[in-house]
Amino acid sequence: GAESFEELFARTGEFLQKIVKPALAEGKDILIVGHGAMNSSIVSQVKNLSITDFWSYGIPNCKLMKLE
Repeated sequence: GAESFEELFARTGEFLQKIVKPALAEGKDILIVGHGAMNSSIVSQVKNLSITDFWSYGIPNCKLMKLE
């Protein structure tokens, strides 16, 4: 019963569209803390990487990243 990559991409994509984008448009800073797969999904979508490149960004554990 694990979540597929496609389901994870859909869930994090919805989070980015409904929560993150509107908050950024209001000039707010956002801190997102999550597990490796979720973080990779978010970074992949922000960087416009395809799902086939999901793990290619290589996010180290406990890394602080600024995405723009």
